[in-house]
Amino acid sequence: MADILIVNAKTGVVIERDFTVEELEQRKIDKETVERIEEEYMLKQEEELKIRISAINHAKSLGFTDEMIKVMYPGLIVEDATEE
Repeated sequence: MADILIVNAKTGVVIERDFTVEELEQRKIDKETVERIEEEYMLKQEEELKIRISAINHAKSLGFTDEMIKVMYPGLIVEDATEE
């Protein structure tokens, strides 16, 4: 089975071929880039969650209830986010 299928819609000519060395190298680079970006995104999400949990816990230490926090900071609430 070929890696690439090229179909000319006007003529109906179909070309099947494998990746070139350059295409294989680029695919490897692209895959590594995507993996790095996904890892950075996940780390950022984890850090933002920790900050939200910290903010919620701080507000609670000042006497704010969950209901008060929801009204004052609706974007801050994370279900079951507070650490026991």
